[in-house]
Amino acid sequence: SRGEADGRLFVETVGEACTKRGWQVQAFCLMPRHFHRVVETPPANLGAGMRWFLGACTNRFNRRHQLFGHLFFSSTTEDA
Repeated sequence: SRGEADGRLFVETVGEACTKRGWQVQAFCLMPRHFHRVVETPPANLGAGMRWFLGACTNRFNRRHQLFGHLFFSSTTEDA
């Protein structure tokens, strides 16, 4: 189904973010409108990694469904 395919794409993108950024996901929960994730970031790159991850998810979802615009709004903060 459409939802299952979108969920697989999300999980694949999580895996790609982990590989690219050196993250270790301890847990995540994907819901219809948002997600929660517990991730360890041995390199201190949460902000840059989340920008990449959210952008990749948005681009892939929009391309798949011929849409445009935001999917998620980030509430993460990064200490300088």
